[in-house]
Amino acid sequence: MSQADEQLYVDSVSRMARWMVWLGAAGVAVSGVGWGWRGALGFALGSSASVVMFRWLQHFVDVLGGKPPRKGVLVLFALRYVLLGLGLYAIFKFSKISLMAAVSGLFVSTAAAIAEVVFELLHGKRTVDHEDLQ
Repeated sequence: MSQADEQLYVDSVSRMARWMVWLGAAGVAVSGVGWGWRGALGFALGSSASVVMFRWLQHFVDVLGGKPPRKGVLVLFALRYVLLGLGLYAIFKFSKISLMAAVSGLFVSTAAAIAEVVFELLHGKRTVDHEDLQ
């Protein structure tokens, strides 16, 4: 990967992190108005889990890209859905927090990825690297 491609990746990931913060804060406010404090807390937990899973995925992609692995990154990547399932089960079974708000919060990283795609389409460099597309 060239230096320019590496910088594009780093910039995109940092913008996605900012998108996740803004989308999470907006989602907490909206769910707080719509579902009360239980909804706001559920969305906050779900969006926090989404951010953590995004970071774990980012570290895994970095390892695949040739960076030295951190301790336990592969184990966490393999266990992330088990941990997510256990967390949702605990919310559903033992807590008064809104499960639907928590599940909605899990889509914060997906919404951030879509927002980043739209941003790149609107403000990207508009260069074509593939010979067949020129």
